[in-house]
Amino acid sequence: MLEYAQEMIAFHPRADGVLIESSDYAICHCKDCEGHFYEREFDFVEKFSAALWKSHPNATIVVYPHYFSGSKVPGMDAQAAKKKFDPRWTLFFTPHSAHPDRDLISQAPASIWSDDATALHDPAAIRANATRAREAGMSGYVPSLEAFSYIATETEEGRTDLIGQRQIPFGFGWLKDGQMPYNELPIRVNRIAYREFSREPSLTIEEFKTRLGREIFGDQVQAAWIDDLLLLHRIFFAERTWCQPSRLASPQRMKIDIAAGRIKPDALAKYRRTLQEVAEMTLHHANSENAGRRQLHQIASWVMQQWPQPEMELFVR
Repeated sequence: MLEYAQEMIAFHPRADGVLIESSDYAICHCKDCEGHFYEREFDFVEKFSAALWKSHPNATIVVYPHYFSGSKVPGMDAQAAKKKFDPRWTLFFTPHSAHPDRDLISQAPASIWSDDATALHDPAAIRANATRAREAGMSGYVPSLEAFSYIATETEEGRTDLIGQRQIPFGFGWLKDGQMPYNELPIRVNRIAYREFSREPSLTIEEFKTRLGREIFGDQVQAAWIDDLLLLHRIFFAERTWCQPSRLASPQRMKIDIAAGRIKPDALAKYRRTLQEVAEMTLHHANSENAGRRQLHQIASWVMQQWPQPEMELFVR
């Protein structure tokens, strides 16, 4: 692994540094590692860092705190190591495996908070997590924005029907295979939210909506257009998971969840009302010359195409 990691550096000579993203979701419990996994892994981290700093003295090396904190590691059946912290390391914290440690943060030249807000949630969640990073004394907020497109080879979240199916990035089914999803309207909402709230975590949601509307629709923006944009965003991000698109973007998921008893009648009624609002949105923004409104119309129309009459019968119980 040391040779492989050093080879990666050689392939990217202009990189400013490297993130060693190890032991984030799982660790080894073999007879050699059990009880002192992080001490063993630290041997790799230390050797890699020493070699990189020798050839690139100003390189940023980002590591998890598990080698230094000595505390119970969240999500793992393991205790962190208590090795000496080199103040040249930058620290990386997450909600699932590395909670903030103020003592370590105070020793590091920089520290980063990361979570899933931009990939799975909404502007309010992005604002809350940017605020959390600031309050914890972090110097950076770098959330995940992964758009998976792999083909499932095993059951994902209980869905055997996903085996052999390629994931659709963010559930944006109007895209062609391999087409970049990041400029599409629903994810632009989160990208703009990340930009604004990472700069200014105390920014109010109302002011964010003003800035969002101006960027998407221009100076002639109307409040109703912003409401429609955020409604469209909820269609794709409410209840989305890493492996499944949201229910309103996927009739197949809706069918499976109804059959499994995971959706109650009042929730079904709410889904139906939401689709009615989307149908009205398609009419309201049809034939507009405004670029943002044209995109609203295009995507809202795609949503309604997923719900022809046979699928709409799902909402009748």
